[in-house]
Amino acid sequence: MDANMPATEAWQLYGRVDLKKVTVPKYLAKVEIVEGSYFKEKFTKVDDEKLVKETEVTERGHLDYGFTLYRIRFECIPKTQNSCITRTTIEYSIKEETVDNIGKATIVPSINIMKDVADYLIKQRATV
Repeated sequence: MDANMPATEAWQLYGRVDLKKVTVPKYLAKVEIVEGSYFKEKFTKVDDEKLVKETEVTERGHLDYGFTLYRIRFECIPKTQNSCITRTTIEYSIKEETVDNIGKATIVPSINIMKDVADYLIKQRATV
């Protein structure tokens, strides 16, 4: 997805663990997590030089559908001095006997996050 801002500026949000503070309020007024029930994930890479962040599902979620690996990667790729491409990639492995669940692998939530971040950053730039 094209973003009209420097990659380093977009990375200021993508690279942070608290990205949910930007995306969640758009959909929910309040979130209180007592105990998660869908899945757990961990950050396996946050590279501030290459502008790449990766998470992997470690419990439940996609693993319950037969995936043996489910990794989401966000990247901010410099295009020009004042623009970049934000890209999300899903890498997965699935057991042969559960291949019918392949449709559970989707980038739609990641695309929504990228749109929310772009909107947030554009609004922030307008107030400066």
